[in-house]
Amino acid sequence: QLRSSAVFAESSDNFQLVPCPSQTVFAFTRFKTGSPTYVIVLNLNRSSETVCADLSAVDDHISEAEVVLDSNNHYKPGESMNLKRLMLNETQALVLRFQPSAQR
Repeated sequence: QLRSSAVFAESSDNFQLVPCPSQTVFAFTRFKTGSPTYVIVLNLNRSSETVCADLSAVDDHISEAEVVLDSNNHYKPGESMNLKRLMLNETQALVLRFQPSAQR
C-alpha cells in the first residue's frame, strides 16, 4: 500500500518523489502554488537511518521545516527539522511542512 502511494505521488503533477538512500525509505513532497509544501518521509527499516532530502526542485533555499506529525512521538508538532539531513528511527514516519521562499 505504501509503495502504491509512492507511485501515485510520482504520477501526479502536485507531487514529487525525493531521492532516498534505500528501497525501504520513502519520501515525497506535495506542493500547490500559494500553499505550504508538505514532505512525507517513511522509514520502514528496522534500524535508524539518515535521510538526505533534496528539495531543490521545489526551492533551492529550503533548509528547515516544521513537524506536523511524528509516528514515534520523538519530535513534537511545531518543532523545526533540518531538511538537509533528516534522522529517522526505525519504522518512523514524519510529516513536515514548510513555505517555499517564493511564496513567503
